[in-house]
Amino acid sequence: GGEPTCESECTRLGACSVELCPGIDAENEAAFVDGCLETCAHTSALAALAASQAECDGLVTTLRNVSADYNDSCQGDPEPEPEPVPMGDTAPLGPVNDFGATARLSIIDTPTDARDAEAAGCSVAGAKRGSALGGVLGLLGGEALPQLVQPDANGVIPMIAFGRFAGWQRGQTGNEAEGVDFEWLPGAQSNDRFFIQRSAFVGGDPDNGVISSIGVDLRGGRVRTRRAGSVVVTLPLNAVQMVIPLAGARIHGDLGVDARGPHLVDAVLEGYVTRDGLMRLVDSIYEACEGDDPAPICEQLQGIAPTAADAFVLLESLIGLDVAFAGDAGEDCDADCNAFGVCFMTQFIGTPVSGVER
Repeated sequence: GGEPTCESECTRLGACSVELCPGIDAENEAAFVDGCLETCAHTSALAALAASQAECDGLVTTLRNVSADYNDSCQGDPEPEPEPVPMGDTAPLGPVNDFGATARLSIIDTPTDARDAEAAGCSVAGAKRGSALGGVLGLLGGEALPQLVQPDANGVIPMIAFGRFAGWQRGQTGNEAEGVDFEWLPGAQSNDRFFIQRSAFVGGDPDNGVISSIGVDLRGGRVRTRRAGSVVVTLPLNAVQMVIPLAGARIHGDLGVDARGPHLVDAVLEGYVTRDGLMRLVDSIYEACEGDDPAPICEQLQGIAPTAADAFVLLESLIGLDVAFAGDAGEDCDADCNAFGVCFMTQFIGTPVSGVER
């Protein structure tokens, strides 16, 4: 409580600058804070401006935008030319904040048929090779998948999701990182800042760990799966939040690092929707049709299949379960099939996260 003071805000700015500015470190933090206090004594609005930014990234970005001197101090000396990166590795991971090495989903699409799936690198079992989901998406209509992760005319991105490389430490190349998990995190947007949704965590509590993760290996400039996991993808289609639970989920793609963080291109995220998972998918659609304000698509859907049970029977027939899934793997089957494969073609670009949504 109370009015912000130069001492409190300069101390906070010093700590944030050490975390986020290449030119300010623990050794020169005290000198930086002293300089800040001197400036603040002659610029009374500085403390109020700093106090208006509750998070470190917003504070540092704001001060860099309004003060050329601070921007120069934060930036530090020009970066030396990086040493050549050995073939088959990434550059070292740069500074990351408390929320780790994160990259935002910037491309998502599904293959149109089995041939398209194989060309994209999809490797799930089943005759359709991961392309069966397209029919379900067509039933809901709405925007094409690639447009969901791009800004609209107002700068709003309909679908925010992050891949976080948990366990990849600052200064490590991909070859040096060990025990890394790729975590799929649904996100939210506030202007130009991004947050992780609480739904990403077990019970909505960040202390409980994430719901969706895959064990990965980062060697050779590639992401490869070392331990299949489970990933829950939620697609906002035509005012419906369509939940797609992937069992035996795997990911692979080309990995790099730049100033924004890790990036993953030509990547495939794939797995299996079991019979139980299909029921969950259907339920997520029909939940949007309950209450006093049903989604616009509901009248059309319920004209085809009045209940979720009817829709389940219809989709099971249309999709055609063609995989026998057990443990964390699937194989082709002709009888006693219990799942179908799903493949997403994806890309992720380095994007810092500002926090967990409140």
